Amino acid sequence: MSKQKIGPVVSGAPSRMFALIPLIVVFYAILLLPYILIVPMSMIVMSGGAETLLILPSFALIAVEFVAGVLLSLAPIVMVIEKTGLVDTCKRTYSLTHPALGRLLAIHLLWFVVVVRISIVTMIVGMMVHWIAMVVTLAIGISFFRILQTLIYHDVRVRQVGYAEEVLAEREAVRIAAQAPPR
Repeated sequence: MSKQKIGPVVSGAPSRMFALIPLIVVFYAILLLPYILIVPMSMIVMSGGAETLLILPSFALIAVEFVAGVLLSLAPIVMVIEKTGLVDTCKRTYSLTHPALGRLLAIHLLWFVVVVRISIVTMIVGMMVHWIAMVVTLAIGISFFRILQTLIYHDVRVRQVGYAEEVLAEREAVRIAAQAPPR
């Protein structure tokens, strides 16, 4: 992103915060709905003594939710930068992230491994150190991860066909506007 675009994005973000609320509701519904469905099923299975039948569906559910979370991870950035609605944001995010799913999965897994390692190491030291370290890790880590996701968004967008023409057209429009005589 050029310096010309950073200002409008930062200044426009607060006005888009309320537009993000439906996106957050959809995102957490996707994450929580399967558990709402699987808990009664698991109670039925466990009452019959077949707890091992839950292992495979549980891992499958975790994997599906992880992939869905990765596919929608750029949605807030798309919604703020491109100023799209909820449905258009989800479609656009999917079209951006689907071709880059492998890279996105690797980055999210790396983030997960780092946070889990810090969590395990600090739990060994003591519970008070663990909570302090986790708060600091998440505060710093989430900020850096959002910055990384913004960079990923721009990387994925640049790799799309037609983005170079879009940038050139925008630069030409700025150049023409700068040369136009004031009214």
